Amino acid sequence: EMLKVGQNKNDPALVEAHIKSIREVFNFIHNTLGARPKSVNAVSGMSVPRAHLYYPPSKLLTQIFTYVKDQQGVPFLFNTPAERLIWDEGRIVGVRARKGSEVLYIRALKGVIIASGGFQYSKELMAKYNPLMAKVTPAGCKGNTGDGLKMAQAYGADVLDTNYIKATFGYQLGNYPDSVHCYYAGAIIVNHEGKRFVNESKSYKLLSDAALAQPDEYTFQLFDENIRNRRIKEHPRNAMVLNNEFLNAGKDAPFCFCGATLEEVAKKAGVNAENLKETVAKYNSDIEMNGKDSVFGRDSLTSGFGKPLKIEKGPFFLYPTKPRCIATYCGLRIDANARVIDVFGEAIPGLYACGEATGGVHGAAYMTGTALGKAFSFGRLAALDIANS
Repeated sequence: EMLKVGQNKNDPALVEAHIKSIREVFNFIHNTLGARPKSVNAVSGMSVPRAHLYYPPSKLLTQIFTYVKDQQGVPFLFNTPAERLIWDEGRIVGVRARKGSEVLYIRALKGVIIASGGFQYSKELMAKYNPLMAKVTPAGCKGNTGDGLKMAQAYGADVLDTNYIKATFGYQLGNYPDSVHCYYAGAIIVNHEGKRFVNESKSYKLLSDAALAQPDEYTFQLFDENIRNRRIKEHPRNAMVLNNEFLNAGKDAPFCFCGATLEEVAKKAGVNAENLKETVAKYNSDIEMNGKDSVFGRDSLTSGFGKPLKIEKGPFFLYPTKPRCIATYCGLRIDANARVIDVFGEAIPGLYACGEATGGVHGAAYMTGTALGKAFSFGRLAALDIANS
């Protein structure tokens, strides 16, 4: 299914290595840390529920950090950015770092793992690899500036999937930080003309591509009270937004338009009301008659999971939505042991990479959860290969 979502542009060997390794990570999270997911959902790219939501991811990362620091004695140096890799006698042997005004040279006896994240906050790299995405507002960790990528490229590292950098569809306008994905509970997506332009069951990366091709600065998720309640029940993170006191009272929230009828909500949002009514009527008729949308071929909620729903019970909501680039999903080419591969297809001795700094796992699009997952799985594989070298 990861290969299908990635349009077979991802490396099958990496996908297989990830799936095998993530099982061991899953066992560690459950059996050693005692963590349990708040929910398991079918979201972007999934035909069955696969996405495990472990409270906020930051809390899970804190648990892992505490475990390796306190129980395993692993030292950490914060506010000490690495600046360059060090090469000696045909291999990577350490890093040059800086702590304040002090320059540090840290030797690595067996290997260095680059785990520096992506580069959505580097205008230079975004413009170099994907100019369209350079126009999209970045989100996520502001430290994602591509430092590790450039450090490895200095020694001939190859890169993968940079042409597939995609934004994530579903973010609120302005400075609101939240994303909502009601289309995976049955919402449709329309432009200011009140017309649909995409099959809403696709990965939210592909939805973003379709939205960016629209003439409008932003588009809308259209849903009714039934779909709103369904999303609240199924997805805790979206529930925090959709349970807003205004929406519960059937009124406009600062980030969402609400109306008792389609005409009312369209007028508030500046959407063509007649077109919107025709769009919804056609969609509802298709779903009722055939269980499938005849315009864009939608026959599920997401990637084959769930059945589309009619939009019929007021109040109705038009949720303005923009894509944001929360991660780059591409980077250094690695093999199944997380060794960094150079432009000649050979492993760079002593150099490894994992997580968002790597390419090849996702391909053309990404399945929800596999970005955090590949950090865990390939970090584990890199450490194992180093320990056994």
